Amino acid sequence: MKRRVVVIAICIIVILLGFSAYFLYADLIFGELGTTSTTTEFSDLAKLAYGTVALGETEYAVTTKDAQSLLNLWEMTQVLASDDTTTEAEIEVMCQSIESAMTEEQLAAIEVLKLDSSTAQDYILSNGTTDTNDLLDEESADSQAVSTVISYLQGILSMETTTP
Repeated sequence: MKRRVVVIAICIIVILLGFSAYFLYADLIFGELGTTSTTTEFSDLAKLAYGTVALGETEYAVTTKDAQSLLNLWEMTQVLASDDTTTEAEIEVMCQSIESAMTEEQLAAIEVLKLDSSTAQDYILSNGTTDTNDLLDEESADSQAVSTVISYLQGILSMETTTP
């Protein structure tokens, strides 16, 4: 009788350990179970884009002198990102080109920013766009980020042409 109870207890423990291992594995693969967090970690491309926009509120803002070259790079990035045949390596090269067009101070300021979908929504809404639903998947978030920084840089350039 005791032996039977011990065997049943061991079987229950093994089953519980199996379920625990399964849920831990699923958590590692699929993220936190049972959470519906609305903040999303961004790709390097999106962080660079939103960081560039966020610099506008700092002493490291993009100057009108640098805005045109950055705008050209971001527009090329947008074209590449919208092409289904573009590889991640090509996008990474564009990110590196954009970074090389920025100052070390600007890049350092972007690095310390805490950018996630919540802060990105603020930048998108301040640019006049009302749809922030596309921030849930990385490709849409990247596309929205690139569009946002292009609009921001165009705004800098338009201010230059209207300023006497």
